[in-house]
Amino acid sequence: METLKKKIFAVDDESEILEFIKATVESMGCEFLSAENALDGLVRIEKEKPDLILLDVMLPDMDGITMCQRLKSNPKTKDIPIFMLTS
Repeated sequence: METLKKKIFAVDDESEILEFIKATVESMGCEFLSAENALDGLVRIEKEKPDLILLDVMLPDMDGITMCQRLKSNPKTKDIPIFMLTS
């Protein structure tokens, strides 16, 4: 039986940070998914159902705290663990 890769979804508006996270996630043998803004991230996270979300606090269209609240209030995404990132 084949083991499924864990999916890690990152939301950050800085491409350099996403590239760093991607390299780290893929080196651990996990699948990397990402979005560069909160609205795209909300739609894609509900569709992809990742195992973990890495979420930037400062995003251009919605702050990470508000996005986190929306994810936790959605029955389809409320159980996904979220790590908040900030610089």
